Amino acid sequence: MQSLDRSDRQSRDVLDLAGHGFVLPRFVRKPVRFVRRLVDGGVSMRPRSAVAVALAALVAGGGWWLAESGRAVPVLAQATAFAGLRIASVDVSGNEEVSKIDVVANIDLGPYRSLFSLDVHQVRESLKRLAWVHDVKVVKSYPDRLLIEISERQPVALWQEEKNLWLVDRSGAVIVPFDDRFTGLPLLVGKGANEKGAEILVLARRYPRLLAMTAAFVRVGDRRWNLRIKDGPTVLLPEGREAVALERLAWLDREKQLLARDITHVDLRSQERLVIGLNEQAAKTLDEAVEARAEAAAKARAVSLEQQI
Repeated sequence: MQSLDRSDRQSRDVLDLAGHGFVLPRFVRKPVRFVRRLVDGGVSMRPRSAVAVALAALVAGGGWWLAESGRAVPVLAQATAFAGLRIASVDVSGNEEVSKIDVVANIDLGPYRSLFSLDVHQVRESLKRLAWVHDVKVVKSYPDRLLIEISERQPVALWQEEKNLWLVDRSGAVIVPFDDRFTGLPLLVGKGANEKGAEILVLARRYPRLLAMTAAFVRVGDRRWNLRIKDGPTVLLPEGREAVALERLAWLDREKQLLARDITHVDLRSQERLVIGLNEQAAKTLDEAVEARAEAAAKARAVSLEQQI
């Protein structure tokens, strides 16, 4: 008998909506059964209590239907917006390169601009896709303000790859194409130079004079660096020993004015010897000086022999 009663109750939990069998969720089955018993006369209640119970069941069923049909979010957004939680202002701070117009344009406030139903995580992810944005903090300030704090990416160098020129941050990630406002940034050249640039720049900043004289840091074979000195030679640095080589180069320039000389390159790749390349004119001048010195030495020897005789 109990099994028949249970089967009967389960059958009553199936409603015919639009011609289809529809099973009520578990949490609304008991209220619905109670209302049916009330309607069938199985339960006696005062009129006011009966109305309250019926309204409660109606609200519960309506809320469940809205959630299941996917209409809960827009209905909630509209209701909360009309209740005074409509976004009236979007306050943006921390932005220099990112305009407020770009920020607002990349936020989906929804048709009712409801602050209550706005998804701050979705807003944050949308804004992080902007080129200059490193991180975002989004805060709801009730009843009607949205606060957005932007943390922007800082360009540390220019990166040239073939004919393209980009602004890059400390991690080497590309921000935007070159902008004339950032002409004074160090120039990194070659494949992989953007990713390894932060390391060589940290070392070079120990020697401000040397850094100011360097026109470009050129990545060679994605293994080591060459320095192009402004109106001067190219300096070949060793792989993995850049710190020692830069210290040596700074000393040679400070004590011997090496980089101001008429030379084509300085090879610091060997720890045992320093290789200096001379340009054509300097090489010719050196050859002439060597020949003149040799002639002078020969004449001096000849004079010495005559005096001995």
